[in-house]
Amino acid sequence: MTKRKVILARHGQTELNRVGIIQGSGVDPSLNDEGREQAKALFGALSGKVDLI
Repeated sequence: MTKRKVILARHGQTELNRVGIIQGSGVDPSLNDEGREQAKALFGALSGKVDLI
């Protein structure tokens, strides 16, 4: 049996996150500049080390 490690990552920051507005179903704001940088950093940290799906 092959062992697998599952890594879960939340989305990066959105403007609504930054100002403390609670979000729920049906709300899908885009990442802000900080969130895009967070996503790039995560991709860079995991790239070549895991299978990204």
